[in-house]
Amino acid sequence: MKRISVAALLLAVILPVTSNAQESQLLLRSGDYVVPDVSVKDWNTSEVIDNQYLRIIVFDEIPTNAMKDELRKYGFSLYDYLPRNAFYASVSVNADFSALNNAIVVEIEPEFKLTEILRDKNYPHWTLFGEDQIELIGAYFAPFNEDHATEQLASIGGTLVSHNAARNTMNVRVPLDQLDALYALPGFYYFETLPDEGQPENLVGRTNHRSNTLYSEYGPGLKYNGEGVTVMMQDDGAIGPHIDYTGRIDQSNCAGCSTNPANDHGDHVSGTIMGAGNLDPDNRGMANGVDLDVYNSSNNNYNLFPGLFDNDEVVITSKSYSNGCNSGYTSLARQLDQQVHDRPQLTHVFSAGNSGGDNCGYGAGAGWGNITGGHKAGKNVIAVGNLSHTDVLAGSSSRGPAEDGRIKPDICAVGSSVTSTGPDNIYFTISGTSMSCPGVSGTIAQLYHAYRDMNGGNDPDAALIKGAVLNTGEDLGNTGPDFRFGWGRINARAAYEVISNNQYIEDNVSQGATNTHTITVPAGVSELRIMTYWTDFEGSTSAAIALVNDINMTVEDPNNITHLPWLLDHSPNATALNTPATTGVDDLNNMEQVSVTDPASGTYTVSVDGFAIPEGPQNYYVVYYFIMDDVVLTFPIGGEGIVPGSNTIRWDASESATAFDLEYTTDNGATWNTIGSPNADRRYFTWVTPNVLTGQAKVRISRGAQSDESPNVFTIMQQPNGLNFEWVCPDSAKFTWNPVSGATGYEVSMLGTKYMDSIGTTTTNSFVIQIPAANDGWFSVRALGPNDARGERAVAIQKPTTEFGCLWAPPISGFSVDCPDAGVGHCFDLIDESINTTGSSTYMWYFPGGTPATSTSATPTVCYSTPGSYDVAMVVDNGFGTDSINMIGAITVLPTPGLPYFEGFENYTNFFSIDQWDTESPGNSVAFLITTQAALSGSKSAMLFNYTQSAGLTDELISGPIDLSSLNPGDEMTMSFRYAYRKRQTSNNEFLRVSVTEGCEDNWVVRKTMFGDLLSPLTATTAWYPSDTSDWTTVHMINITDNFFTGDFRMKFAFESDGGNNFFLDNINLYAGAPSDDIISGIGENSGIDNVNVYPVPTSNELNIAFGLEASEKTTIRILDLTGKQVEAHAVNGAVGNNLAILDVQSLAPGTYIVTIETVSGSVQKRFVIE
Repeated sequence: MKRISVAALLLAVILPVTSNAQESQLLLRSGDYVVPDVSVKDWNTSEVIDNQYLRIIVFDEIPTNAMKDELRKYGFSLYDYLPRNAFYASVSVNADFSALNNAIVVEIEPEFKLTEILRDKNYPHWTLFGEDQIELIGAYFAPFNEDHATEQLASIGGTLVSHNAARNTMNVRVPLDQLDALYALPGFYYFETLPDEGQPENLVGRTNHRSNTLYSEYGPGLKYNGEGVTVMMQDDGAIGPHIDYTGRIDQSNCAGCSTNPANDHGDHVSGTIMGAGNLDPDNRGMANGVDLDVYNSSNNNYNLFPGLFDNDEVVITSKSYSNGCNSGYTSLARQLDQQVHDRPQLTHVFSAGNSGGDNCGYGAGAGWGNITGGHKAGKNVIAVGNLSHTDVLAGSSSRGPAEDGRIKPDICAVGSSVTSTGPDNIYFTISGTSMSCPGVSGTIAQLYHAYRDMNGGNDPDAALIKGAVLNTGEDLGNTGPDFRFGWGRINARAAYEVISNNQYIEDNVSQGATNTHTITVPAGVSELRIMTYWTDFEGSTSAAIALVNDINMTVEDPNNITHLPWLLDHSPNATALNTPATTGVDDLNNMEQVSVTDPASGTYTVSVDGFAIPEGPQNYYVVYYFIMDDVVLTFPIGGEGIVPGSNTIRWDASESATAFDLEYTTDNGATWNTIGSPNADRRYFTWVTPNVLTGQAKVRISRGAQSDESPNVFTIMQQPNGLNFEWVCPDSAKFTWNPVSGATGYEVSMLGTKYMDSIGTTTTNSFVIQIPAANDGWFSVRALGPNDARGERAVAIQKPTTEFGCLWAPPISGFSVDCPDAGVGHCFDLIDESINTTGSSTYMWYFPGGTPATSTSATPTVCYSTPGSYDVAMVVDNGFGTDSINMIGAITVLPTPGLPYFEGFENYTNFFSIDQWDTESPGNSVAFLITTQAALSGSKSAMLFNYTQSAGLTDELISGPIDLSSLNPGDEMTMSFRYAYRKRQTSNNEFLRVSVTEGCEDNWVVRKTMFGDLLSPLTATTAWYPSDTSDWTTVHMINITDNFFTGDFRMKFAFESDGGNNFFLDNINLYAGAPSDDIISGIGENSGIDNVNVYPVPTSNELNIAFGLEASEKTTIRILDLTGKQVEAHAVNGAVGNNLAILDVQSLAPGTYIVTIETVSGSVQKRFVIE
C-alpha cells in the first residue's frame, strides 16, 4: 500500500501551540503541538515491521486497562504515555480504526523525536566526532532490532555504535548533514545527545543527620547500623587499603578499575557510607555495618540490574557523579525509574551536583535549574543537596527545578568539609554533593536495617523509605519545599519514628477512582505532615512532563476545612523560583505534602484521587508525621566517650519564639551546670566541654516547661595518646601509651574480622600482646574510669613487623594438634606454640589414655586405640620460669568404619552435631543439610538448597575418616554415589568436584569433575526436588589408587554454584571390586550362605531374615549400627537349606542398621532401615 501524503495537513495543524487552548495538545520535549482533527490511517511499507508500525494515539480520556486490552484485539497496542491523554502505539496493518471512536491517530513527525537541544542545534562538543560526525542515542520499541537499525542507518551513511537492550536504546553515528534523514527514520521515536563523561561530584554528619540515634552506644539504645544491607557504590576506581572497610567490601567487579592513589574520590564516598571508624572512631560513616559492592563510574553498570538486586541483594545504589547539566528526563533516568518500578525495594541515590552557580538553560539564568543529570532527574530516585554541619546550603550545591519543573533536589545532607577515608589508611577533608549523597545512602541503609528488624527480615518499598525521608525532613530555607533545599535536611530519627510507629498507609488507585483514609491526630501536635508518595511508572523520554500517573491529594480536618498540598511556581524566572510555596493542585511531582500548623486533635480524612492514571492501578503510600510541641535531645544521648574541648550538641524541636537553655551534669542529675542559651531558631550548640573525668554525664535541653535530657549517661574523659610499641619479639609485642589522668584502667583492642575488638584490660599503661612478629595488626586503647567511665578509643596504630628491643621472660605455654579430629588409625603430632622458649627449653607432656602416656619431646606423637575425647597437658621450662596448660578435649578420636562403606544419611537429623560429616560454606548463606523431602532410598538425603545461592559460591560436604587399610596394593576399589540435580536456566554452568585425601594433614586430590550439561541438561524454574528414581544419576569412580588405602581416608563433595537449582546426594558406597549398581554392604564369597533376604524394609516392629546354608552350622545374627558397634546378637542353630529368623526390633531407634549373618564358614551383611 502506498501512503497518501498528508504533509500539507500536518503543516497546518501540527505546529507549536500559540493559541486555542481548547484544542488537544501533545506536550513534548521539543514543544507543545496541537493534535489534528483527523486520524492518519495510511502507512508506508518502509515503516512496517512484523505487520505493525508506530504511531501516537490521542484520546479524549485516559483509557482504562480493560479498554487497553480491548484495543489490542483490534490491532492497537499502547506503549508509553504522553501528556495529555496520548500514547505511543503499535498499529497493525489490519487494525480496525472504528474501535478508536473519537481517538486520533497521529504520525510521529521528525520534530516530535527531538530534545530542546537537538531542536535548537546546540550540539555539545562531546557528542561530535571528527569534522562531520555526530553520535546520538536513539530510542525504539520492539520488534525494531539491531538488524533493522543497521539497514536503515546504512541508507543515510550512518552506523550502529552500540545497543543498550536494558534501555531499548541504540547509539548511532551519522554525518551532521544527515540529521534530518536520521530523524525521519521510522524505527526510532526519540533522540538525545550523549551524556558528558561524568565528573566526581564524619561525626558532625552522623549527628546532624540524626544517624547516631539509630545506632547508639549505650546498651538499651537502637542498634541499626545497616548490617546485612548491601550498597552498590560507583566511583573513580578501586578503594583502599583502609582498615575502616575491613571485611565488608567486595571489589571483585572492579577488576579493571583504576588503582591510582590520586583517584581517592570513591574512597572518601565509601567511608561516609560505611566506614567503621576502626582507625579513628570520630570518622565513622553513617552505616558501619553495610556491605559495599564497588564498581567504576560507568552508567552501563545499571544494566546489571535486576541481576544485582535478585542475586547479589543490592538494595541501595550510591553515585556521586554528574550526568550532564539539567539534561532532562533522559533514557537513563527512564531506565532507573523503570528499575525501581519493577523492583519496588530498590533505592537509587545521587548527588544533586556542584553547579549551583551555573546556567544550564532552564531559562531563569545562573543559579537555577542546574542539577547535574540526567539520571538524578528521575522521579523514583533521590538527588541530594549539600549542607554544612550547621545546615547552611553550600553555594555550589545544584538547584532545581528539573527540566520539566519538578522539585529537585529531593533532600539535603552534610557535604561541606566532610572528613572521610582515603587510600593507605588516611583521612582527608573535602566538600561537595559527592559527600552529601553517601550520607543519605548510609542513613537509608540504617532505615532498611530497622525495617527488616521490625518486619521479619523483609525489605521496605523504596517508596515508603523515600516518602518517610522527605516527609520528615528538617524544613530549611523557605517554608515547605523549595528548589534549593528540596524537602529539607534528612532526619533519621524522625523517619525511623514513622516506620517504627507504622505511621503510613499503603493502597492503590485506578483511573478516576478516589480513596479515603483517616488519620487520628493526638493533642499536643505542633505540625501535622501528611505526604502521599508513589513510585511512578517510567515516563516517555520525548514527553515534556515526566510524570505518568497523576495522583491528587486533599486533607479534610475535623472542622471540615480542606487543605491542599504545597505547590511551587516553576516558571523560568528567578523571582518565581525563589518564591515560597503556596498550596494548590500539583500535576508534576510524584509526591504531595499537606502541612497543618497547630492542628486540632481528632480525625483527619485524606482523599487520594486517581486524577490521571494511564498506567494503573498505581500503588502509593500515605506517610504521616507528628511534630510534637516539645524538644528532643539527639546528641549526646548516652554511651558516648566525649573528649574535653569543642563538641556540638544537637536537638529537634517544634517551632517557637522561646529560646533554649542547655545544661550538663557530671553526677547523673544530682546537680546541673549551665552551658548556654541558644536562640529559638537554633538546633545545635558548640559546647566547650570541661576537662573533667566522669562516667555519669548527661546534657539537658529546656524551653520553658519543655525539657529533654540524655536518656543514658555518657563519659567525659581524655583519650590516650602517644601510642607506641616498646618492643617486638618473635612471638609477642609490648603496646604502650601515655597515662590518662584519673584513669583506673585501660581496654586494649585489635582489628578483627570487621571491627576493633577488645582483647584485654590492664591497670597500667602497657599491654603485652601475644602475636608473631611478622603479623602487622592494628591496635588501639581507651581509658576506663570510676563509675563505669569508658572513654573514646584512641586513633589506632599498626604494629611493626621488624623485631626490636626484645627481652626474655618466663614462658607462656601453648600448643596445637596437627589434626584435632581423626580416626582410630591416626597418630597425632603435637606442635609447641609456647612463647618465650628456646632450644634449651624443657618439656613434659601428659597423654591420659594415649600411647605413650608421657613425653619429654618438644614435638611428641601420641596414638589412641579407642574412639573418644582425650585431654592433653604440657609443662614448659625455659630457664626463666615454668608454665603449664591442660587442654580439655584437645584430641577427638573418631569411629572409623571400614569396607564395605555405605552412607544413606538415614541416621542423622543435621550435620552440626555429628562426627561422620562436616560442611563448609565460606561466606555463603546456605550449606549442605539433611532433608526428608527427597531420597533415592530410605527417607533422607543430603541436600544443597542451591536455588537461592549466588553465582560463584562453593559448598562442601566432607566425610569423617574411613579405614581402607584392609585393601592391598593393586586391589580394585570402587566409590559409587547417586545424585539428583537441575539447572534453573540452560546457561547455568555449575560444577561438582569429588576429592579424596589420604588423611587430615594431606592435600585434597580431585578425582571426579562434572559440570554444565554433563551434570544435567534439564532445567526447573522453581525450587526443585526429585520425585522419581529416574531423577537420580549413579556415578562409579574406579580411580581411587592404592596410595589412598589408608586408615584415615576421607572424601569431599564440592559444589560450585552458578545460580542454578537444588542438588541432592544419596547412597554413597565404597567397596572392593568392580562397579555395581547394587548397594554393596557385605562380602559373601565362599561364606556357605546364600539366598539372603531381609524384609520388610523399612520396618518398625519385626524383621524377617531369610537365608540358606550349605551345611548345618551354629549361626550368629548380629545387629550393628553404622559405626560398627554391636546393638544386638542372637545365636541360632542353622539347618541345611532355607532358614527364617524373626527378630523383634521395636526397641531400636529409627535409622539405618547392618544385619550380619555369621557361620564358621563366613559371613554376609545386609542393610535395613527402621522408621
